[in-house]
Amino acid sequence: MSHSDILIIGAGIAGLAAGRKFTKAFKNVVILEAAERPGGRIADLEDASFPGPVMLGAEFIHGKLPLTLALLKEAGVGYRAIEGRSVKMTGGKIDQTGDEDIDWPAVMDRLGALEEDMSLREFLSLYFGDDKYQNLRDAVENFAKGFDAADPSAASAMALFREWEMEEDEQYRVDGGYGRVVSFLEGECLLYGCEIHYNSVVKEVNWRPGFAEVLTADGRRFGAEKVIVTVPAGVLQLKEDAPASILFYPPLPSRFDAVQDMGVGPVIKIILRFGDAFWEAKTGTNAGFIFSKGVFPTWWTQSPSQVPVLTGWMAGPAVGEYSGAPDETILELAVTSLASILGMPSTEIRSHLLAWKVGNWAANPFSNGAYTYPTVAVPRPSEILASPVEGTLFFAGEAAYEGRYGGTVEAALASAGHLLDESLKYETSDSN
Repeated sequence: MSHSDILIIGAGIAGLAAGRKFTKAFKNVVILEAAERPGGRIADLEDASFPGPVMLGAEFIHGKLPLTLALLKEAGVGYRAIEGRSVKMTGGKIDQTGDEDIDWPAVMDRLGALEEDMSLREFLSLYFGDDKYQNLRDAVENFAKGFDAADPSAASAMALFREWEMEEDEQYRVDGGYGRVVSFLEGECLLYGCEIHYNSVVKEVNWRPGFAEVLTADGRRFGAEKVIVTVPAGVLQLKEDAPASILFYPPLPSRFDAVQDMGVGPVIKIILRFGDAFWEAKTGTNAGFIFSKGVFPTWWTQSPSQVPVLTGWMAGPAVGEYSGAPDETILELAVTSLASILGMPSTEIRSHLLAWKVGNWAANPFSNGAYTYPTVAVPRPSEILASPVEGTLFFAGEAAYEGRYGGTVEAALASAGHLLDESLKYETSDSN
C-alpha cells in the first residue's frame, strides 16, 4: 500500500487545482481518477472531423469570474466575448413578438420578498397562477430547466433568486476550450511531484481521524493522512451496487442522507458539424443563440468564429426520458428538433451533416448528471459538503461551493482554493 500526505479522489478541475496547491506546498499528493483522462465534466475531445476541440462539457465563462480569468492568464490561454444576437424560432420563422408579456422584474421582486422557501413551481402557481401568466410561468420554468438544469417542482425558489439576481450579462469563450486549462493544471501537478493514476475507480474509503485507506476496484490500496473527495454530487448519490459508487467506513449517514436530496441536473449536449452554415438563411448571419420549444430547445453557434458547427442543449426533467438512449437515437432527436425549428426537412439537414458527437451526462457513470442546483430540501448544498470530517475527509467541487457562481468552473476552483488553509488548521490543532 502506497502512502501519501494527501489523496485526492477525482482529477476534474477541482481535484487538479487542489493537487497543484498541495504539491506546491510540499505535500506528497496522489490523485485517483476513474476515467482514462483528466478534466471530469470538462471534456474537450480532439476529432479530425471537427475544426477545433469538441467541447462535450463545460464551454462558457459566465461573467468576469476572478479565479477562472486569473487561471487563464497564468496558463497563457486567451478568451473572447460571445457575439451574435439571440433569436426565438418556430417552423423556420423568427418570433418577433419578444417577451412583452413576461414581466421578469415582477418575478424577481416577488421572489426577493419571499419569507418562506418553496419550490419554483409552487411559487409561480401561488403568485402568478392566473391564465394570463401562462407564458410567464413557462418562460421562468424553461429558464430554470435550461440554465440551471433544474426540476422546477424541486428547485428552491429563494436560492434561485439569490443566483439569478447576481447573473452577469457578459459571456465568454475560452480560446481552444477549457481542455487547455486542464492540461496546464495536470502538467503543473506532475511538475511538482504529484502522482496521478487514471482508470482508478475508487470503491471504498476506510477512515479514522488522522488516516484513511482507499481501495480501488482493481484491488489496489492507498493510504493517506487526508482524503479530498472531488467527485460530482451525482456520484455520491449512487446506490451501493452502482459501478462507480463509493462506500465510506465508518459511514456518514447525516451527510449522505442530505446528499440524496440535492438537486443534480441531467444534461444532454450534442455537437453537429456541417459542411456549411445553412441555417443562416433562416436566422440571419449574426445569430449566436437559437431558442425554441423543441425537444432540444437551445442551440448555439460558434460565434464569433464562423465555423459551421451547431451545439444543441437539453437539460432538466426532459432529459430523463432519453438518459439511457443510444447516441444514434439522440442524434435523430436533435436533427428532428432542429428541422422543426428551422422549418426544413430532416433529410435536408442530414445532407449537410459531416460529423457529430453526444455528451450524455445523465448516462456518464462517473458524473451521473451535470451539475447541482439548490432544492427546497437542501437549499445550500455547500453546507452539507464543504465542512471537513474529523480533519481527515474533505469535499470539494462545484457542489461544495457557496456563492454567486453555482454550477460553474469558477465554483469548482473556489471550493478547491480554501482546502489548503482548511487542512492546515487541523495540522496546527494537532501540533498543539
